[in-house]
This record gives sequence, structure tokens and C-alpha cells, in this order.
Amino acid sequence: EAGQAEEEADRLTQWQTNEHRERDRWFRIVTQTLHGVDDPERCYQELFHHFAQPSAWKLADDAVETLMHLRDHGMMLGLGSNYDRRLWSVLAGFPELAVFGNRVFISAEVGARKPAAAFFHEAAYRLKCASSELLFVGDDRVNDYDGAIQAGWHAILLDMHGKCPDVQPRITRLIELTDLTT
Repeated sequence: EAGQAEEEADRLTQWQTNEHRERDRWFRIVTQTLHGVDDPERCYQELFHHFAQPSAWKLADDAVETLMHLRDHGMMLGLGSNYDRRLWSVLAGFPELAVFGNRVFISAEVGARKPAAAFFHEAAYRLKCASSELLFVGDDRVNDYDGAIQAGWHAILLDMHGKCPDVQPRITRLIELTDLTT
């Protein structure tokens, strides 16, 4: 319920965000969700710091191979995420993701969360590309796929668990993206 309430609040502001909003948003989600925790504020702080660590995250088994293949075949790669500045410390722990260079778009820095068209338009502007030249691959139907399509991008849904068989184009593993270069 807390997550749904925050999503509704974000929708009403057309998905506007910033670092302060993200901290407040997650504070409310964590403290309202974890019932029975003696010190909800402390729990939030621990979780917030935990998810700033690279060790809290894992790359998909085929991510590095896929990214290197796409890069080697002339694709410009970027990363778009509904997150905050903690993503920079996470990325620093994965040197193989340096392939993104300065093409990292974090919602709290952009000022809008996906699925907002503003997020995608700002990324296209910074990339100096027309929206119609860009492809967004993501694992969230609403935030990634629908958001990109509505902003005029091409999109592919990464549907690893087969929850959206009606969406096309769709892949179940990242490595399937290498078919784009053949």
C-alpha cells in the first residue's frame, strides 16, 4: 500500500522527482511497510545505505557479454534508471559498466521518473538524438516499455519471467539483443 500511495503521488505531479523526494519517498515506503520493526528510522537508514553498495546488486549473467557485443557492433549504450545519486557508487563497483560512459540518466538528477515522457525527452536531448533513433530496453512494462513508447522511442521489454507475453517486441534474456546486429 505504501508503494502504491507513493506511485499515485508521483503520478499526480507528473512523475517529478529529485534527491530529496526520493529519500522521502523511500523513507515512507520502508517505514510504513516494515511492521514490527523496533526502530523503523534506523531500519530505513540501514537499507538506504545497503542499496548504495555494489555488493547489494547483481548483474544478469549475460549482461556483460551482451553490452560488449553491442558496443563492438557500433551501438551507443546508455543507462536510464529510476534511482538517485547512490547509483553512481553502485556503478563504480562494476567497472564493466563503464561502457555507458557519461550516458547515465538517473531520475533524481533528470527531475522526472520513468514513465514520464520528460525523463525520456531529457535523455534524448542529452544524447543529441531524436527520440525515434533511440531504443530503450527495460524490465518494467509501465516504466520502461510503455514510458519509452509514449515518448516516441522504440522499446523492447525484457520479460525474464514471461509475465507479458502480449508485449512485442519482447525478449526473455539480454543476450537476445545481439540479434539486433546480425
